[in-house]
Amino acid sequence: MKPIIRNYETKDEKQLKQLIRLTNQEDYFVHLLASGNTIQAFSAVFEERLVGVIIAWKSKFHPYCTYIRIVSNPILSYSIFERDLLEMVETNLAKVDYPLQVSVWDSSVGLIDFYNRNGFELIRKTYMTKLQLDHVQDLLFPNQTEDIKSLAEIIEDEVRMRELTKLVKANYEETHRSNPVADFDENRWKALILEDILLDGSFIQFDQTMDNILAYSFLHHSDDHVETLELGWCGCRSRNDRSYIPNLVIAQIQYGLVKGYTFLQGEFDTTDDYALEVLRNIPFPPCAAWNTYQKK
Repeated sequence: MKPIIRNYETKDEKQLKQLIRLTNQEDYFVHLLASGNTIQAFSAVFEERLVGVIIAWKSKFHPYCTYIRIVSNPILSYSIFERDLLEMVETNLAKVDYPLQVSVWDSSVGLIDFYNRNGFELIRKTYMTKLQLDHVQDLLFPNQTEDIKSLAEIIEDEVRMRELTKLVKANYEETHRSNPVADFDENRWKALILEDILLDGSFIQFDQTMDNILAYSFLHHSDDHVETLELGWCGCRSRNDRSYIPNLVIAQIQYGLVKGYTFLQGEFDTTDDYALEVLRNIPFPPCAAWNTYQKK
C-alpha cells in the first residue's frame, strides 16, 4: 500500500516534530508552516502515521522562484511517496512559479539523489563556518590605514551612503542571477544595509583621494550566540579591487578581539566571488556544504 497524500493539518505537527528530530532537520520547518509565506503544504500518511511532509513558500526578497522543503522518514527510502508529494505541489503551480528551489546538506545523500532524479540541478554550494578569533590573533595584521572608514563614520554623509548603497545593490544582483532579488528602490536597499548592522565594525575601503569606494565588508551580532560576530555582505567596485576585502575582514577580526568576542562566522556562496575572496585568504576551518538545487 502507498501512503495517502492529503493537505497538511495542524494535528500533524506533533508527528512532524518527531520526523524533524529523526532526520536532524531544523525547527525552521515548523516556523515556515506557521508563517504567512507558505502557499502549499501536503502530508504523506501511512496507516495513520505521518511519513512525510512537503511545503512550498514564497519570499518577498527573492520572489521569482518557489521554495520547497521535504522532510520524510528515511527508513522508508526516498521513493514513491516523496515523488507523489512533489507532484502534488507541481500540479498546483503555474509556469510563472518556476524555478523550484530547495537546499539540503551535502550529507543528505538520499534527498540529493531524489532531487537529481526529479529534474533538479545544483546551482551553488554555501559554506557556513566559524573562526575562533584567538586562533588567529598571532597572525601579522596589516595596519589599518586612513583609507578605511567605519560605516559609523560615513553614515551621515549622504553622497557616500548613496554611492555605497548603489554598489551593494549592484553586487548583490550580480551574485544572485539564478534567483533574482525583488526590484527595491534606493531607500529600501539602504534600510537593508543598516538592518541590525554594527556600524563601528563594518568597514569601507576608499581610494587615496577618499572620493570613491573600492570595497566594503559589513558585520553583525549573531542572533543565536552573544559571543559570536557574523560577517554580512561584502563586495568591491571592480575585480581588481577584490584584494581589499580580506583586509577589511582582518580589521573586523581585530575589532572582535578588542570587543571581547570569541568567534566570527560567515556564509560563503560559491556564486559570490567577493565572499569567496574571504574564504581564500582567511583561515576559516573546513565545514559541510549547504547545497542549493533548482528545477526550471
